[in-house]
Amino acid sequence: MKQRRKAGEKVTETEAKAPTDDAGAEGLLREIEAFIEKWGITQTSFGILAINDSKLVPRLRNGTDVLTNTGMRCRAFMRGYEAGASRGAK
Repeated sequence: MKQRRKAGEKVTETEAKAPTDDAGAEGLLREIEAFIEKWGITQTSFGILAINDSKLVPRLRNGTDVLTNTGMRCRAFMRGYEAGASRGAK
């Protein structure tokens, strides 16, 4: 069982290079698909903007594992995008 990370705690190099389990990759794909639908961007644009990889979403859909660091970068991008959009809506 993974322990929760404290705020601001860095990911070790070993953790960043470890593949996520299938549930993690599937969960990430669900989050990305919901984000794409909500914001109306293409899967290619998401991959490029999030991690500079235009084939990210198709690879996830085909069952490719992702590194922990990749999932963290995608989630950070989505949080930042939504935060920026909410600030701009005011």
